[in-house]
Amino acid sequence: MKASKMKEEEIIICDYMHDFVNQNWEKINQKKCEITKSKAAFLKEVKTDIETALWVFYEVCNWGMDRDVFDLNPYLKELWVETPDDCDYTMLRINDKYIKVVCIDKPHDYHHEVCFTEPQLNGNISFLVPHLIGNPVDAIDCFVQLIKTRIQKGDYKEALSLIDDTEKSLEDAKQQIDDFRNGKYGK
Repeated sequence: MKASKMKEEEIIICDYMHDFVNQNWEKINQKKCEITKSKAAFLKEVKTDIETALWVFYEVCNWGMDRDVFDLNPYLKELWVETPDDCDYTMLRINDKYIKVVCIDKPHDYHHEVCFTEPQLNGNISFLVPHLIGNPVDAIDCFVQLIKTRIQKGDYKEALSLIDDTEKSLEDAKQQIDDFRNGKYGK
């Protein structure tokens, strides 16, 4: 698929996967993944072909990379939006965009279709809340620990910088809560 004909959501996924591959090229087991192209050629393919970009996301990140044996899939797990067990699609959150990915698996026609979406609650927000609010809360927790360490070491300038990061994560969490209150994710 040529980049000029790609949908915006395809471009977002391809750009994200391109940056991921570029930053993690040395961790990818190219022999196991049967990648015979040069880094530059493979990056070009990831950037311009949604199927290759999604292959990196679904397959390479699961079985084709170096990883700690205790963390089964440490790569890109921050993109997954938890969905109910009966969903026949995957939902990704890249930056502030939600993208629904549906696998079309017909004889002689295997591909993915992607589209922008909003999380559907169907009366059950339990799968959405941990993702939307949990990420900024986890970041706040991490920053608080780092701030404590910096203060103990007497590095007050760095501690103040971390406080700014903490405030941003707190604002993100507050925005998600406001979105729930205002009905963005359903009533």
